[in-house]
Amino acid sequence: MPVTATPALLLWDIDRTLVNIGPVSREIYAVAFQIVTGKPLGELADMTGRTERAILLDTLRLNGISDDEPMFNAYLRGAERRRPPA
Repeated sequence: MPVTATPALLLWDIDRTLVNIGPVSREIYAVAFQIVTGKPLGELADMTGRTERAILLDTLRLNGISDDEPMFNAYLRGAERRRPPA
């Protein structure tokens, strides 16, 4: 029996013209920052029209952190914590 894929649509809204999730983005970054540094997030880099990687790097630099290796994985964990239960 052949397996058929269900079509999916993935939107990447870099300028918030399609979706605005309010304060959730900052909350995710705050969780990731806390996990990685053990400190609360101070300043968050500008997010408009930028990739997550660029935002993460600038956020770390704005807060005096130079080691960016674990930050992206922590960001993903922070996003997972915000996911509603299935």
